[in-house]
Amino acid sequence: MPSLDFQYIAITSDFCSGVLGSRAQENYDIVYEGVQIIDGEIRKAFSRDGIRFTFFIRADNQVKYTFDRFNALFYRYRPFWLKVQQGGDEIGWHPHLYRLRGNLWTPQIDGPGVEWQLKNCFVELPMDEFSISSARIGEGMMTNYAINTLDRIGIKTDSTALPGRIRNDAERRFNWLKAPINPYHPSRFDYASPGMPGGNLTLLEVPFTMVTTMAPYDKEPLKRYLDLSIDPHLLAPGLKEALRSSLFTVAVIHPSFLLGETGDHELLSPGPDTVKQNIANILAAIGMINRKPKFVRIRDIYNMHEEKQR
Repeated sequence: MPSLDFQYIAITSDFCSGVLGSRAQENYDIVYEGVQIIDGEIRKAFSRDGIRFTFFIRADNQVKYTFDRFNALFYRYRPFWLKVQQGGDEIGWHPHLYRLRGNLWTPQIDGPGVEWQLKNCFVELPMDEFSISSARIGEGMMTNYAINTLDRIGIKTDSTALPGRIRNDAERRFNWLKAPINPYHPSRFDYASPGMPGGNLTLLEVPFTMVTTMAPYDKEPLKRYLDLSIDPHLLAPGLKEALRSSLFTVAVIHPSFLLGETGDHELLSPGPDTVKQNIANILAAIGMINRKPKFVRIRDIYNMHEEKQR
């Protein structure tokens, strides 16, 4: 059961490259370099604080199209995933929901297609080696079909929600405007709303922490998900308010950003030093609100939430 004395911090990492094509293997080897930095330099910097990570590994239609197997990225880097899992980290699933129309990948939002993709991918996940109970759908995308399918196939925790954000265009489709900032069991009929008793899912939605930031090109402050590659000078001013609003903090490290791969240099400051500074700033802000930090995995948040409900 969560204690009011603690701030529970889940540092996650999405093992994902936006480029899938002739250079896909090369790009994923670069992403792999990034997760090695997480396991090495980042872990070492906060080892005394007991830092732990949840790694979400991509497996979906696009991975199958490129590598011939849904689970290709689990097996390509299998020794590393087994090592970090044995060391206490969590291995989760990171599907991106797209379908191929001609030569164009478009968001998959049709119910039967979403259900087929998630179910067929899930049965190929190496559950005999990895205890996979948490998922995060790529790019914030979600539909009622998707959340209900995740629940039916046995995923216990999803960490996709971006409270207060909405997008509906050719590239992204989601509506998290009503989503709470705290973990909740979604309604079967509205993924962004807690369900009433008897009408909610067993699955627990664990939202991203949203932090008020203002990039140089913003006309007004904007709530963004807690990306640890955001320039610390832009992220720090909103941390205390964001942390005070919930006992649970969910942040993400994009491995490729550790190697300097980002086009938005006005908002993001790529490299491990940025990630370390932002984590240090989070720990300092927790002290300012009179709580003690405790690093957890996404699955630990599920366990604490369920204990609280008993």
